Amino acid sequence: MSEYRTLTPLILAAAVLVIILNFLSPWEVTRLSSSQDVPIETLPTASTTATPSLTAVPSSTMTPIPTPTLTPTAIPTSTETQTPTSTPSPTPTPPSGIYLEISKLGVSSQTTPRDLIVETAEATETPPALIMPSPQEADEIVIYSSGFAQTQVVLAGHLEYGGSTAIFERLAELVKWDEITLWRDGVQETYLVLTNETYPLDSLNVASVVGRSSWFEAMTLITCAGTYQDEIKTYDQRRVVQAVRIK
Repeated sequence: MSEYRTLTPLILAAAVLVIILNFLSPWEVTRLSSSQDVPIETLPTASTTATPSLTAVPSSTMTPIPTPTLTPTAIPTSTETQTPTSTPSPTPTPPSGIYLEISKLGVSSQTTPRDLIVETAEATETPPALIMPSPQEADEIVIYSSGFAQTQVVLAGHLEYGGSTAIFERLAELVKWDEITLWRDGVQETYLVLTNETYPLDSLNVASVVGRSSWFEAMTLITCAGTYQDEIKTYDQRRVVQAVRIK
């Protein structure tokens, strides 16, 4: 009886298997049987091709990439341009006495006051002659302090002296509206040139030439001109520059 009990489960299991196989299609039975017959060792396995590994580069052969050094750039600070403080020039001291300046000619000189010499003629009908004393040096300017109207300033200087040039050597360069300055004890007078003319020595009447401007404040400058005459030891002409005072 014990053996019968042991075989009973086996018989039942075999019966169930037969029933299941009857319900399966022949293809499924073949597939199941074939799958069971394939040995495990014949099944395809994954490819054993080794994947190449990365070879580490020795640290001694690697060139390190230099780290850029950032140099801070100084931001220029705005510097205000300091305007230099100009030192005022001292006010020039006006020249004393009577001082003549002609900037165009480079003339700047103290004057020497002289009086005219009145020469009385023998004939009473002949007016007395006015003799103008000449300057005694090449750089001397004579101002005649008498013999003319108070509105007139008359000055004389040499063209040349002793074979050398003198202070009025360039007087011929003055033209109309050139400026002349006269200082009288620190007070400035300004004149503008009106005429620049030459006269023959033997026919020049200085008093007449100067007198034609006696109705306004004027200046007359006189020097030699023309050709030097050995027999009379002077030039044969005289240059006369006349200017009007404007202030």
